[in-house]
Amino acid sequence: MTTTIHDSKGGTVDDATLKRLTAEMLSALPTIITDTGERDAAEPRIRGALGQLDRMGSEPLLCQLAAHPDTRRWMRDHDADAFRAIQLAGVALGSVGLYYVCPHEDEDLVLLGKPDRPPLCPIHRVPMILQPD
Repeated sequence: MTTTIHDSKGGTVDDATLKRLTAEMLSALPTIITDTGERDAAEPRIRGALGQLDRMGSEPLLCQLAAHPDTRRWMRDHDADAFRAIQLAGVALGSVGLYYVCPHEDEDLVLLGKPDRPPLCPIHRVPMILQPD
């Protein structure tokens, strides 16, 4: 499956640009995710996906960048047009990631596309709730 990332002008964003934008985010991560525990969990996942960009494509990296509300907010607020609209296998998905939370608020999930039905919480097996960003 090929992921093509589009900028706000309709052009495509190459891997070098995606790497540069991710590096910019990583350098500012202490101010983006101020909770140390959350940052310590998110940073290695983002770095790992960045390190696999050439082999795995951009989808895993975009998932990790969209997995935390503070990184999603940074992407929206910092002129990171590359993250605003992605196209996966020819199907436009709109903004980066749909954030779902378990009603018990102990599990969350980010999806790159809207599912037919809300995902089930892996712990409680109940439908997760889509959160506004």
